[in-house]
Amino acid sequence: MRNIGKSDIAVSELSLGSWHTYSRLSFEANVNLINHAFQRGVRFFDVAYYRDKPHTEVLFGRMLQEADFGRDDIVLGEKVWYFDYPERSLTAQLDASLRRLAVENVDLIIVEHPRPEMDVERLARDAAGAGDVGPRPGLGRAQLAPRAHSAGTRVLHRRGAAHA
Repeated sequence: MRNIGKSDIAVSELSLGSWHTYSRLSFEANVNLINHAFQRGVRFFDVAYYRDKPHTEVLFGRMLQEADFGRDDIVLGEKVWYFDYPERSLTAQLDASLRRLAVENVDLIIVEHPRPEMDVERLARDAAGAGDVGPRPGLGRAQLAPRAHSAGTRVLHRRGAAHA
């Protein structure tokens, strides 16, 4: 186990993600897959709503109910997107994801990289606000340019949000 960035979120060195994974297998094979991963030390699972696979979160939530381990035994990451942002806030996306997953919280919100014209400080405020849904998760950022990373980190630090 190791921490993500400067956060206190400890994860296994390997994770099991949901893109092109669960939609290719039967439900039973998926439950076996996550049980096998857990038995081999994987404790970090990430999931997301995908427009081309909108059932992924519902499927993972059901798999988790059937697994040989419980929600509290893993670190659960959820990705949020900007494809309909700002019309649909990151908080609204996360709230919908929690309902589809049938869980009360996630441990890490993974935010996709912003487009060049997007206001990174506003995005960081919104991402930190999304962390107010359920117990406060950490925030991870994917593929940020150094200047955007610094600006976003300053906002997250002021908000008291753990970040990776």
